[in-house]
Amino acid sequence: MINSQYFRNMNSLRLLALLPLLCTLIFFSCNSNETGEVIANKDSIPQNDSLNEQQRLIADLDKRIVSDPDNPNHYHARAFAYFRLAQYSEAMQDIERCIRIDSTIAIFHYTKGEILFAELKVEEALQSYRAALRQNPNYFDAEFRIGRIHMYIKSWNEAMKHINAGLKLNPNFAEGYFMKGEVYEELRDTAKAASSFQTAVEQDPNYYEAYIRLGLLYANAHNKLALDYYNSALSIRPNSVEALYDKAIFMQDHGMIADALSTYDKIIEINPRLELPWFNKGYIHLVETANYNEALVMFDKAIEINPRYIDAWHNRGLTYEGLKNYPKARENFKKALELDPTYDLSAEAMDRLDRMKK
Repeated sequence: MINSQYFRNMNSLRLLALLPLLCTLIFFSCNSNETGEVIANKDSIPQNDSLNEQQRLIADLDKRIVSDPDNPNHYHARAFAYFRLAQYSEAMQDIERCIRIDSTIAIFHYTKGEILFAELKVEEALQSYRAALRQNPNYFDAEFRIGRIHMYIKSWNEAMKHINAGLKLNPNFAEGYFMKGEVYEELRDTAKAASSFQTAVEQDPNYYEAYIRLGLLYANAHNKLALDYYNSALSIRPNSVEALYDKAIFMQDHGMIADALSTYDKIIEINPRLELPWFNKGYIHLVETANYNEALVMFDKAIEINPRYIDAWHNRGLTYEGLKNYPKARENFKKALELDPTYDLSAEAMDRLDRMKK
């Protein structure tokens, strides 16, 4: 009996968003509203995140600080510029200067939390987000950030408490429902996870990540609604390799072989240097259609892209075995074992070939 395998997911491409979404933050100007919060003024500061733009922004803010050294908002803006350049020490110096000038502004404490969390200083980040909430109890972003940190440290019940607190303050926040879905997944409550992800897409019909997670949940339940969710994700990002791959895997798992192959071809068209679709096409031709010559072409390509792809070496050995080219089969099994001496499938295949010689 032939042992083989293929890859059902692309964990290297799947973003679970366990770290803060640092690049979505905005700069703030020197105006304040009635609650003491700094008011966003997107027009006053460039929004381009390029290296040159941030450096020019810092140079401009240096001049503003010289002329107005007691304005905390200039330090705050410069802290963000340093933050986006991952210059966390400089960012921290500026944000602490903001807090020394005016410790009652919640956004300053929140920004300090962002910098600390970017450095994975979890406890210190929590203290800063809590400080932001003390200054403004309605600061829902801080509640969600505290929830996100508790997700990061796998404190699921505490995470859910803060996510729900954030949603009470902002019941239309799609990411909050997405976070609930993630927590429910970790708690193995797939029904509530699906319900939460569904609410996320109801709040934001363009929430790509939520469609992907819904697709995965339904795929695990062998429900063809998974294809609808993958297609919804693809309507948002038509060239998403992740969504195409998940869709192809579902088709492959459920006997839709021709559709799976054409979807893998689409992935290869987008990124011909990705080994996984070549490998899975090889698997289909090896196991499903017994087209060994075609399988050989696919595994050759996967190994060309990634010469250390142990599974591809093993499956190419199986392909040669199917073609009754036993010396080449042995050569490939041996290579797999050289790459990983604990790779049992190839060891068993070598034993099988030895028994055939007797």
